[in-house]
Amino acid sequence: MTHTPPRITPISRQDAAAADPTKTCGPLVIDDGHVHAVGEAHGRLVPMVGQIRPFLYDAAFEGVRVYADRVDDVLAVMLGDRYAELTAALDELDLHPVPAPDESDLEPVDEIAAVAGLPPGDDLGESVSEAELAVFAAHMAYKDKQARIKYEMALIRRRHADGQRVRLQSVINDEAHADGSWLVMTDEQRALLLSAGDPNGQSPAGVIEEVPISIDGVDGTLIQTTVERGVWTADTRLVVNAGDYSPWEPIPFPESAIIRLDEHDEEVEVQTRSNLVILRIDTPDDYLESLSDAGLVHLKVTPTEQPDDFFRGAESILVDAANEARLAEGSPAQSHHDS
Repeated sequence: MTHTPPRITPISRQDAAAADPTKTCGPLVIDDGHVHAVGEAHGRLVPMVGQIRPFLYDAAFEGVRVYADRVDDVLAVMLGDRYAELTAALDELDLHPVPAPDESDLEPVDEIAAVAGLPPGDDLGESVSEAELAVFAAHMAYKDKQARIKYEMALIRRRHADGQRVRLQSVINDEAHADGSWLVMTDEQRALLLSAGDPNGQSPAGVIEEVPISIDGVDGTLIQTTVERGVWTADTRLVVNAGDYSPWEPIPFPESAIIRLDEHDEEVEVQTRSNLVILRIDTPDDYLESLSDAGLVHLKVTPTEQPDDFFRGAESILVDAANEARLAEGSPAQSHHDS
């Protein structure tokens, strides 16, 4: 009998309505991602956690809508089963942390240096006991497992971002053809956009240019030389996946600028990123926000706290009343995150 790893799984509207509004809830997945209006007559009904509050995140993409209280849960639905499994594994680690030893136990002795993979220190300090060494080793193993899970999650975000990059670049290219801006670009710029919008093409590094630079010589004098750089200066937007560049890959992030005329009607480069669409993969929050900025996800975020004292007080009263009713019924519902 094979073991199925735990993963983040969607809940139902009934689960959301019965959940404790003071706890994390979701994700709830609905097939109304194309409907953005709210209201029973002409739009959609927004589910309420515990019939009290909305979910913190309302994300619509590719025909579906995800209501969730965590970015991780939105991405678990968006990025597939493996990402959902890794999210659940990270949650499990967070529930059972392995703390680091006290600082007094972290003298730079040879034993600890060996566990951490570091060279022995000159100042050995006091030696540590086997128990203290075991605590430190367990903490290092815990942190290593966390890091490995987060790294694999980042790689999944990177692969997903690459598909989104190609799809969006193809749309932008079609728009450039339609509005005539395709004709004002150079052959190199058009070739780069075509490759970037092709599933079999290459990730864009910019149009390669040689630019003059000055470097220090061995005798203290300045030496004039040139260096190649990738640059994007067209007004048409170039979509880039941050995972294709440093520090993820040994490729510099493309420099970006737009060409404008100065007061003497001479062309100058104005440094800007307005002609780049950047899909950032470093963290879950970065990725979801960048998908929203790119127009690939319709995202609404509800503040975790009401900004007005009156509404904060009203919210507290409603939550207390809901909890009292739930206790009276004897059937409290909780999110799967807190079970």
